[in-house]
Amino acid sequence: VFSTDGKLVDVPLREKCYHDELDRDSLSLKTIRVESYRGFVFGCFDETAPSLEDFLGDWGWYLDTWMVGAGEGAELVGPPMKSILKCNWKVPTENFVGDGYHVGWTHASALHVLGGELGGLAGNQAEMPFDELGIQVTTRHGHGFGVIDNAAIAIHAKRDEYAKYMEETIPKVAENLGEPRAKLFNGHWNCSTFPNCSFLYGTNIFKV
Repeated sequence: VFSTDGKLVDVPLREKCYHDELDRDSLSLKTIRVESYRGFVFGCFDETAPSLEDFLGDWGWYLDTWMVGAGEGAELVGPPMKSILKCNWKVPTENFVGDGYHVGWTHASALHVLGGELGGLAGNQAEMPFDELGIQVTTRHGHGFGVIDNAAIAIHAKRDEYAKYMEETIPKVAENLGEPRAKLFNGHWNCSTFPNCSFLYGTNIFKV
């Protein structure tokens, strides 16, 4: 049993199993560094690691596209869905940072159903202007993302209200953050903040 400050205050059967010789002070919970960026809280066990601001570096400029946006910020709504992936932690991280190849095969049936802007990606057989489709960015410390331009609403089958929201919001983002990030705001992103904070902007799914 731990107290609210992390100290180990009791252990079941402490006297019978440990003969009351357990050094509880040495078994307290480890203190972690906690810092926040735009309201998102990050923890780190390494006291020698750089600050969160330095660790994010240029990646923060891209994150602000949707974390700041038109100035209203972002909010995660729940409840969360929990699942366990039986794989090395690097696999989903790398997948979100830049594995664009899997989309056409893994999500082919969904892309066929959606049609529209993303439908042509199904099976990776489409004759699409890939040089003009979007961008791929990797920054220091392993953060990165891929963006399909003008596809923020593409994943939404019932998109009228979302399209209206984007139409009203993009000019505000341009005024607040400039045209380059307004263009990013209107894209569909696959991203990872290294090592384990991944999200799909446009689909609007956040994974940790």
